[in-house]
Amino acid sequence: MVVPVVFVFVFGMIELSRYVMVQQALTSAAQRGCRKAMLATTQSNGAVEAAVRDYLGGSLGAMADSRAVQVTVTPETLSAIPSGSDVTVRVQVSTADISWVRGTLFGKTTDVILAGQSTLVRE
Repeated sequence: MVVPVVFVFVFGMIELSRYVMVQQALTSAAQRGCRKAMLATTQSNGAVEAAVRDYLGGSLGAMADSRAVQVTVTPETLSAIPSGSDVTVRVQVSTADISWVRGTLFGKTTDVILAGQSTLVRE
């Protein structure tokens, strides 16, 4: 009788730990992308997205190449912004795309967006 409760508790802790790991990876990837975007030599959002996905490839593996991970760079055009402007990189993924266990709560699918964001000043 106790074994099923312990089993559910252990798998819940593993899943929660994975969410925390992914959250940290997204935040670090956003910081890496923002450091790339703040450079005056970076003219395209593609270079920023490549830096983010390269970092995520080392921490999350194949998931980094999937379209499940969304990378947003603000402003949309880096080549037109002046020095001293804020540049923000946001990286997000749905828990439905990364979860090992599909969860439901009161008949509804539990889906949360995990995101990491970083803002720096353009050179």
